Amino acid sequence: MQNKNHIDFSEIKLILLDLEGVLLGQGENKDKLVPLLKNFADSLKQLGCIAGIVTADKNDAVKDLNSIENMFVLHSAMDKLSAAQKLIDKLHLNFSNVFYMGDEVLDLPLLSKCGISAAPKTAKRNVKRSVKLIIDNSTAEKLLSTILNYKKGILV
Repeated sequence: MQNKNHIDFSEIKLILLDLEGVLLGQGENKDKLVPLLKNFADSLKQLGCIAGIVTADKNDAVKDLNSIENMFVLHSAMDKLSAAQKLIDKLHLNFSNVFYMGDEVLDLPLLSKCGISAAPKTAKRNVKRSVKLIIDNSTAEKLLSTILNYKKGILV
């Protein structure tokens, strides 16, 4: 984990994550991802926060994610910024209330607009240079736990 400055998650109401390269960064088993994300979304709900996945993917794993309560799935989103804008408007939020974690150049427009931007340690170098936070994504479980700890104020 890298903390460039004090990171304050108190205003974050929506946590968006890229699927490929972030949650599925290290050959993570997609079957294990659904229960992990369900627990993550449940924990966020208790903290007054919503979870979301933004992905250009449209495979079966994304279909399984649609059934998770307190989680929005923005799939087939090549323009991730526009897809996120629609969700943010629907939820009556601002980009300052959004945490987003992405790993590719395609993620940069959305990363630049969010209140807190993050990248996994495996992200492209220019992506890591543009974010506020770099998080270990060696496993999806570790990544989600770290994000929850930031939201809970355990990590600052």
